[in-house]
Amino acid sequence: MRNLILCLALGAAASSAFALTNEDLAANTWMPLEEQTESSCELPAMIDFHKDGTLSSEPGCNTMSGRYKIGEDGKIEFTEMAMTQRMCAKEYMDQEMRFTAMINDTHFIKKEDKQLILLDADKKEVGRLVPEKAKACN
Repeated sequence: MRNLILCLALGAAASSAFALTNEDLAANTWMPLEEQTESSCELPAMIDFHKDGTLSSEPGCNTMSGRYKIGEDGKIEFTEMAMTQRMCAKEYMDQEMRFTAMINDTHFIKKEDKQLILLDADKKEVGRLVPEKAKACN
């Protein structure tokens, strides 16, 4: 019986990386890990997940909004996504293109330490988000 309890406890711990809630995501404003940005921008791309299942983002030049839903297995679905259509300097447009591509490729999400790891449909990493901080760009 002890072995069964131990196995169940280990299994729960292994799957806990995918046990994210809306509250977990809403605890921070998130930005890409600095090493991924390839930018010398003044402002990093950022995304806010709200507890009510909505999101808002400033990926570079435009603003983006939509809805998200997290499944028990770490699956995340983005719906009702909308973005303004302004044109800005190439640097900001390039940053926006990289960030929105990363979000579009994300099908699963897990948390490791203080980072959100974004995974594609095959659960391969497409990017990482960290809590937003001032002076994050080079």
